[in-house]
Amino acid sequence: MKTLLLTALLAVLSVSTSAQAQAAQASDARAAKAARALQELPDIVTKDNHRALGFESAEEARAGKLGDAIPVFMIRLDALQQYRGEDPGRLLTDVQRAVYPVEVEGQVRTTVELQSVNGRWEVARMGGAQKIRAMDKQRRSTMKARSLRGSDFFEVRIPALNLSFLGHHDEDGLRLTPLADDASLKLQAGRAVLASELLTQLVPLAQATPSDMP
Repeated sequence: MKTLLLTALLAVLSVSTSAQAQAAQASDARAAKAARALQELPDIVTKDNHRALGFESAEEARAGKLGDAIPVFMIRLDALQQYRGEDPGRLLTDVQRAVYPVEVEGQVRTTVELQSVNGRWEVARMGGAQKIRAMDKQRRSTMKARSLRGSDFFEVRIPALNLSFLGHHDEDGLRLTPLADDASLKLQAGRAVLASELLTQLVPLAQATPSDMP
């Protein structure tokens, strides 16, 4: 009996170790792809498009550095339509995306967003300066107030409602921070709200949204 239990325990530990190793390899591959994209940035940013991409000048792209990766999760419309106050974390779908802020002298300028396609990380888009600046502002503020690390945060998107939030966990559970004010939804930029309360508030809007949305 003891031998069987020991064998089972070793099997569980082996699976856990293998999963951790795979996760570490995926994270390393993602970071390597982001670093290569950063190196290519000076070839993409020009005097004609530098402001659209978030830079003060084309030359700034050469001084860019990557910030902490922000993993991206999605809440599907059908899941939100059926939400009844259960654990909100169950609604989060890992879409295998990550956003890397690009900083110049400590100030966020733009992003490199990566997407995993068939197990390989690829550049999905560059830009989104206004959004990442709002996200970085809220992240830094919460880090200071809550003594959190940059890696403790993630983005939560609800595509069907065209909403994005900065997410983190605390002792009360999952919290979502709006990136912009929305008077119609009573959302205040920078005010972290328990996800269970916020999602409950969004259910009527979700139910009124056509179900052919993602």
